[in-house]
Amino acid sequence: MRLMKISMALLVTIALSHVAQIADAAPAPTWTPGTPCTGGCIVEIFDHKGIRRDGPTSAIFRVRKPRTPGGPAPYLDLYNPTFTTIERCVNMVRRIKKPRPGSVRLRAREYTLSGSDRVVFLVDRCRRLSGPGPGPVEPTEPTEPTEPTDGDSSACASGDAPTDTSCSISGGGWLSVTGTRSEADCQLGYTDSVHGAEVVIYDNSYSVTCKDSIHQPSVYMTTVRGDSNWGDFVDPAETCRLQIAPRPSDPTTNVVQKILCPSPP
Repeated sequence: MRLMKISMALLVTIALSHVAQIADAAPAPTWTPGTPCTGGCIVEIFDHKGIRRDGPTSAIFRVRKPRTPGGPAPYLDLYNPTFTTIERCVNMVRRIKKPRPGSVRLRAREYTLSGSDRVVFLVDRCRRLSGPGPGPVEPTEPTEPTEPTDGDSSACASGDAPTDTSCSISGGGWLSVTGTRSEADCQLGYTDSVHGAEVVIYDNSYSVTCKDSIHQPSVYMTTVRGDSNWGDFVDPAETCRLQIAPRPSDPTTNVVQKILCPSPP
């Protein structure tokens, strides 16, 4: 009788262990805005109103008004201490802003930053899905394909480095411009009160953009119109101060040297 009880207890232990293993292998739940994600969840985004980085050295990116299959959210703060990881995921999210098709699926969990009470979403992995909106059911072990690029941003970088990344006005040749926008062939479009609509080359390795007096080195242009992240940083209605100068490695070509948005007082 005692042996039978021991055997039954052993069987119950094995059965419970098996159930626990199945539970551990189960896919993470899909996150709905307004619900917690403390133990890990799937966050799917298929549209948003732009992305802002917390600061020039921050690994936190705020997605404004993300749209998810469970409804919209005011914002999402995405974070990973490894900058290359979060930058790759954030670039995926940037590229699905409508009318572009597709969505991005993130495996994440809520995380309280050390030394503060701020809660962010710690992103573990991400993948881009095709289609006009929410994608198919997430597999248990998702793959991580290489992020496709529509325009070539490397072609817009000369390799020249800026000598001044301060967000202050110095030197001459400043223009007051509005209506800034990305254009084809690595160009920044703008409107000034004298000449109207103009374009100038934006050099991804040399040109300096400051937003709210903070240098934003992650701003880039590409060879395809509208495929830059300029609109994630600057509103076309803002008045900016623009300085144009010859490119150091090619003095025959004028490029953006510095642009400050909005225009400092």
